[in-house]
Amino acid sequence: MSRHLASPRRRRTATALTTGLAVTVALAACGGNPASTPSSSDELEEGAELVIGGTFPLTGPLASYGALADGFRAYLEQVNEDGGVRGHRLRLEAMDDAYDPSRAAGNVRSLVQRENALLVVTFGGAPVVARDYLEQAGVPQFAFGGLSALSDVENYHYTRGWWPDLELEGRTAGAFMSEELDVDEVATIAINNDAGEDYVRGIEAQAEASGYEVVREQTYEPTDTVVSSQVNAVRGAEPGGLATLVTGAAEIAMLDYADQVELGIPTFLYSGSSSISAFLEPAGAAAEGVYAPLWLRDPADPQWEDDPALEEYRAVIAEHGDGAEADDIITANGYGLAAALVAAIESAEELTPDGILDAWDHLPPTELDVLLPGIRLEGNPETGRLVQDYQVSRFDGTSWQAEGDILRGSELGR
Repeated sequence: MSRHLASPRRRRTATALTTGLAVTVALAACGGNPASTPSSSDELEEGAELVIGGTFPLTGPLASYGALADGFRAYLEQVNEDGGVRGHRLRLEAMDDAYDPSRAAGNVRSLVQRENALLVVTFGGAPVVARDYLEQAGVPQFAFGGLSALSDVENYHYTRGWWPDLELEGRTAGAFMSEELDVDEVATIAINNDAGEDYVRGIEAQAEASGYEVVREQTYEPTDTVVSSQVNAVRGAEPGGLATLVTGAAEIAMLDYADQVELGIPTFLYSGSSSISAFLEPAGAAAEGVYAPLWLRDPADPQWEDDPALEEYRAVIAEHGDGAEADDIITANGYGLAAALVAAIESAEELTPDGILDAWDHLPPTELDVLLPGIRLEGNPETGRLVQDYQVSRFDGTSWQAEGDILRGSELGR
């Protein structure tokens, strides 16, 4: 049976959930020893404040993701206004990592050892860098990241990924192109790092199941802002469809150049690079017709402008967001992760790291207002992921339009 959570104001004693991107969570009992590391069996004292520390790129090349902190804090402040969680108030302490993995890892260590952190949430390079330390400390981390390594809960019991597994997203794109668009030859363009490798591995894995052939694989460096040579290589292979994990300026340039050379084949974007305001509007007419596997409402999409499901979200950001843009999907991500953690805290049998982790892994099917209609969250102890479903959508030049049925990760072997 599916549960539905709308907002912190209407939440009261119900369970909450949603979406998000970089933050280190610290539950600290008042008066704790700042040099000690809590045990995974330590329970939060009755009435103690829940201190949540966050490591965000507040400065540096990805400073735009600082809006995560705004959305996260706004949700918590609304929860406090509604009476807190199980007798506990929540407070966010944000730290800046400037998108430096070593600095973020230092933030994590400081939050655990100095703030008695019981949980951490991380983004960027920190999730993998911090895994060994957090495993030894018995402190769960919830990572804003799609890396498949974050699904290795067998070897890293205390690490969970919040975003869907990138291999699953690759499988989803491949399955849709083959089964819904009758594509029998697929090419890929992906960033040359672990994320790109995970995505392409999903495309390759689904090829056998869906019966298409991967005819060309192109990569680009994270520092590249132009990918015209990769587009030309794909064009020369004459595939029936293109799957991409390209982001930032490179994505906009890719769409523009593909339009210039009239590539003219179904092109899939990475869900994390589907923002209308950040990527599609700057690409202009070149973005019309692209596809993406989506799971989160983009508040900037005009179809949600008067949507009752986002009405409460906008009200909370207006009241508690400290000037944050409610139409920024990054703000919605931060808001969402806060809701997910509150959901786990509310449903945990014990307010301990292990108790909250177990509640996360066994969350029943739950719908959220910030999720796309029909998308649900559900605990999965095998992968630690809550988001396992996608709604493939096509951009009509103004808005994302759903195409076909929701694709469930359980049906794609992840």
